[in-house]
Amino acid sequence: MIDFGTMRAAIVFVILLFMCSFSFGQETEPLIISAPVYEPPAEAIAAGIDGTILVYTKVNERGEVTETKVLGGPQWPCEGRTSMNLINDVRKGAESAVQLAKFKPATKAGHAVESVTGVRIWFGQAYEELKKKRAAEGKPEPAVINGGVVDGRALSLPKPAYPVLARANRAQGTLKVSILIDENGKVIAAGTENGHPLLHESARDAACKARFSPTLVEGKPVRVSGVLTYHYVAP
Repeated sequence: MIDFGTMRAAIVFVILLFMCSFSFGQETEPLIISAPVYEPPAEAIAAGIDGTILVYTKVNERGEVTETKVLGGPQWPCEGRTSMNLINDVRKGAESAVQLAKFKPATKAGHAVESVTGVRIWFGQAYEELKKKRAAEGKPEPAVINGGVVDGRALSLPKPAYPVLARANRAQGTLKVSILIDENGKVIAAGTENGHPLLHESARDAACKARFSPTLVEGKPVRVSGVLTYHYVAP
């Protein structure tokens, strides 16, 4: 999988998204040849909606997208009330962009075949503008480091609730929640990356309540992006 990197979108700005894909079961993976530029609503960026969106994608032997579904993402602030309509608009827009993508099809035994892949979308350029703004105000640039899986580093890691509807449907499995930890060790944004949809809200709520020790780089506190994992077992 090609990693184009992640930048945090935090102010209203025209942002571009980059796509990469992962797949399995073929000799060669389907490769994106072209895809439209997706620009999320300015309201979404102003609301702090950020991170990545993962889209399940089925590609036929001609390289055409025949089926898509958003599996996870994006992140949004833990505090305040972010409109779910706005979040869903971002998800639908990202999914629509994937539907218009063109692929070089996967191959098996030298022949083009239908395949299933995942397309992950990162955004956006607005984070660079935020750094410039903070520098102009005489504030230090907000450094962000990637901490990977951070479960074992938490000072407090509340267990997620098992939603009644999820229990009734025996929803289970492991969910990954991407988080952004501020300089004080507080989770300020979170978003589920995978797992059963009925478990997304409870996993994200638990992640927002996690607490960490501040991370220091050369003696200075920095922001950390990472992943928390939650395991649900149906009774």
